[in-house]
Amino acid sequence: MSGGGHIIEKMPVTLESGKQVIRYHVMDRHDDEVCVYAEPAGTEPQLRDQMWWGGAQIIYFGENDTGRLTKVGYSFRPGRQALKGG
Repeated sequence: MSGGGHIIEKMPVTLESGKQVIRYHVMDRHDDEVCVYAEPAGTEPQLRDQMWWGGAQIIYFGENDTGRLTKVGYSFRPGRQALKGG
């Protein structure tokens, strides 16, 4: 499933497995909200930046989509846990 939009919240979290990730909470152009986990990186998008992802494990951000993050699991609606896998 693809998704993306403007980042409205960015928060470090620890998954049940103990893995440290960053949770990005984004709002798309239709005002729908979705969250996605990514591995921490040296260069990360910030609040109000745009990001997007497809079915692969790559999240794109930045000018001309030059920034890359590694997605962890699947995207999910706020208030729900991400499905395992991905």
